[in-house]
Amino acid sequence: MGSISHSTFAVAAPGGEPRGSENTPGNSPGMRPRRSIVWAPLAGLTLWAVASCGGAVSSGSGASGTDFTIKGVNVLEGMEWKLNRPVDITFSDDVDFSTVTMNTINIVDPVGRAATGVFSFPTLPNGTVDTRTIRFQPNCPRLPDFSDAGLVPSTSYRLTVLGSTSGGVTVLSASGESLDVGRMVNFSTPNSSDALTLFLDTVPGPPSIRLRGSSGVATDDLDACYVDVGGQRVYFELDLSDQTGRIPIDLPLNHYSIPENQVSVVVHFN
Repeated sequence: MGSISHSTFAVAAPGGEPRGSENTPGNSPGMRPRRSIVWAPLAGLTLWAVASCGGAVSSGSGASGTDFTIKGVNVLEGMEWKLNRPVDITFSDDVDFSTVTMNTINIVDPVGRAATGVFSFPTLPNGTVDTRTIRFQPNCPRLPDFSDAGLVPSTSYRLTVLGSTSGGVTVLSASGESLDVGRMVNFSTPNSSDALTLFLDTVPGPPSIRLRGSSGVATDDLDACYVDVGGQRVYFELDLSDQTGRIPIDLPLNHYSIPENQVSVVVHFN
């Protein structure tokens, strides 16, 4: 029987806001990221001069009968923004996610270095997916100086959502309407090396591992610790007698040359 202790650990840097499930980039042990249902990578170079937004509104209308517009952005002009805080852009209609790329939405510093992270449709507290909001979740750092973070400390950034009047491609609504009027927001990250200043922590206390059957984790929860054996997931379950996580199988030797015997352990934190 394999086992994993059900305990808590101290951390240097808090993590991201809880949202969604599946597919998150690799993160440092000090972070608490949450996963999103659909995602696409953000990378590449975009210069400040290229990032511009239009000012006209066309006669085209989306499924709701009104123009496809930006209803709001959660980062405001001149704000100081935590390294792990997601950027949310809310539109007036459902978004065609295939049109969300570095060419239509970008975040860059003054010399054109792009922020790195993932785009997603966020999941609402009731479990439904918000297809009118595009979320950019910055990558969590792995280096102790946070220099590999999606948003780097002590740096100015510009968020640009391109509009069609700027002459480029735009995000489209699910009904195919283009975004005429774009949006541009300048913001910066904290000038600090202190993790408490740099990161947003939404969960009180230190992180804890998620074991099926433990507090707040259902016995069929997919967002929990498991062992992958030859592509098959076997989940740890909490043993109340000693508060450890156990799996109901004996693990084979981890043979890289035998696919069905390849073993990996995936640990989920809250």
